Amino acid sequence: MLRVNDIRLSYGRETVLRGIRFEASPGEVIGLLGANGTGKSSLIEILAGVLIPDSGTVSLYDVDIRDRRHYLSMVGFVPQSIALTMHLSGYDNLRQWGGLKGLSGNDLQQAVTEAGVLCGLESFWHKPVYKQSGGMQRRINLASGLIGLPRLLLLDEPTAGLDRESRERILDAIQAIKAKGVMVVMTNHYEPEQDRIADRKFILDEGILCEPHA
Repeated sequence: MLRVNDIRLSYGRETVLRGIRFEASPGEVIGLLGANGTGKSSLIEILAGVLIPDSGTVSLYDVDIRDRRHYLSMVGFVPQSIALTMHLSGYDNLRQWGGLKGLSGNDLQQAVTEAGVLCGLESFWHKPVYKQSGGMQRRINLASGLIGLPRLLLLDEPTAGLDRESRERILDAIQAIKAKGVMVVMTNHYEPEQDRIADRKFILDEGILCEPHA
């Protein structure tokens, strides 16, 4: 269970998040909607341990986010920007991310293979990332956050800038991840995509989290 309670964040005099509260259960997808600048990425970065809020608490399976090593060992984070080494292949990028997570030997190989299968990368393993399409780069980026199958996956605009076919492939991968019992919190501008895969949707508006009207 993910529990987010009374998260508040300001940048100087600008209040970005005002008492954010929600929970998520295993295998549940939470969709975050909102215009640019409403705090969606800031909230994702707080859940990923990148930003520290002014106040409030976050826990994952009763592990407080302040217990950083334990908490972050259960979290996968896929930022909007492509966080890959462009001259390496998709396979080598995933091995690199697995190594950063402390995996080696058979454990590393199994984690890379599982993430690649979930995101449909097997046919593109050995092509350098810079020679891949934008959609494939996004899928490799998604797979990098899946190394070790985290219990919580945080996605910041995972389909941004992609054509329809590439977006569909990303959404298929997220549904496969959900079926594995992984909790997903995802920001997105495309409400129809959220309608397709999110179990619950919230809108961030002026720092307040609210459910959309039916």
